[in-house]
Amino acid sequence: MSRERLDRLKGLAEARGQGHVFRFWEEIDAAGRARLLDDVESIDFDEVDRLISGELVARIPDTRGASPAMVDRLDGAEAARMARAGMRAISAGEVGALLLAGGQGSRLGFHGPKGLFPIGPVSGKTLFDIHAARLRALAEKAGRSIPLIVLVSEENETATRAYFEANGNLGLRDLLVLRQRSLPAVDLEGKLILAEPDRIFRNPNGHGGAIEALVRGGGNEFLRACGAEHVFTFQVDNVLVRPCDPAYVGLHIARGSEMSAKMLRKRAPDEGLAVCAERDGRRFMIEYSDLPPDLMHARDARGDLLYWAGSIAIFLLRLDFLDRLDAEGVELPYHRARKKIPFVDEVGRRVEPAAENGLKFERFIFDALPHARSSLQLEVAREEEFAPVKRAEGADSPAEARRLLSNLYARWLRAAGVEVPLDAAGNARVPVEIDPAFALGPEDLPAGLGARIRPGEPIYLEHHG
Repeated sequence: MSRERLDRLKGLAEARGQGHVFRFWEEIDAAGRARLLDDVESIDFDEVDRLISGELVARIPDTRGASPAMVDRLDGAEAARMARAGMRAISAGEVGALLLAGGQGSRLGFHGPKGLFPIGPVSGKTLFDIHAARLRALAEKAGRSIPLIVLVSEENETATRAYFEANGNLGLRDLLVLRQRSLPAVDLEGKLILAEPDRIFRNPNGHGGAIEALVRGGGNEFLRACGAEHVFTFQVDNVLVRPCDPAYVGLHIARGSEMSAKMLRKRAPDEGLAVCAERDGRRFMIEYSDLPPDLMHARDARGDLLYWAGSIAIFLLRLDFLDRLDAEGVELPYHRARKKIPFVDEVGRRVEPAAENGLKFERFIFDALPHARSSLQLEVAREEEFAPVKRAEGADSPAEARRLLSNLYARWLRAAGVEVPLDAAGNARVPVEIDPAFALGPEDLPAGLGARIRPGEPIYLEHHG
């Protein structure tokens, strides 16, 4: 280890008021010292200072003169027509997918990448397994491989790569695992946080970091080499997502949209979903925490919420739109969030804080929307497309996601004439799961399924051979 390097980096940290990161230097071993120096050297202190000062942080949008953006719906014959158009585009290789999978399962009490969390109501398959199975089934229908980028973080890259490699890339022919950038968080006084005596706490730079990874990290080149012109982006924790949904793809292309977003009807005015507004013909998203109370609770003459449509972070983007953002020097702003961040105390003990003690900085994909020359927002049904797995219990928990997934499959079966008993609340009485290779939608279910169902037992329909 070079004394010159130590002096340089320690001096740099001290000059920026962050010299405390070296407070355990005398106690850590050689490997720990090398790790800490690498951490310090990787930090852009100018960027950190500008984040702390708020210079790079998104301002609360000016909503004066704004109105809710128009939201489209697809039903009946129009939905079928758009689905056929979308399938033609997928069959031509024009659509790729990007799975945002940089998070860990810590809030679920699960140690490892969130994508490895077992969620199948009967099979116990992981989130990764289910998303990959849906993509494979759609590719089989389209007669064309659908390229997938899995966006990971420095924290979960090794485990994610190992899982895909050990499982034959989950049957996906065109796969790229790509790491997004991470940056340090700070405490409420603006000081870097030590996660361990020899490690500075860092977090992925948000789902908006996907755009940087696509344009500057090789993602666009990979997709274009596979023939793609559009990328469908989705979050790993949403177990009901329909990757590369053909009707959505068809509408996006038919409208010439540069950026499209799926929206759903909010449960309550303060539900934690961004809303879309429009002013002077330009659309922009407002994070739920930035929505002024008068707009959050505003209602129309019928008593319905004005800002009723919330984003579920399922986007379709033209690759040339992303290239244009880069060519024009557009840098998405950061959003600042107060979080509970584990840290080591003055004697090096790890502490799990009971209250919010730090600030994370993240970029959001939706901040690209004002730069799009054309866009659309499409309403979807919550029970069909949104079941996030975010916390161990209650709303957005694994139990709720499994219930919603079972109910989805139960509706498919009941529509096909198969009796699936329901409880008083309308939930399937037994776990129900359908392998996407067996049926990607209710239209794929074969006749005569009732003979396979045994009363009172979990229902699992899978493809054999």
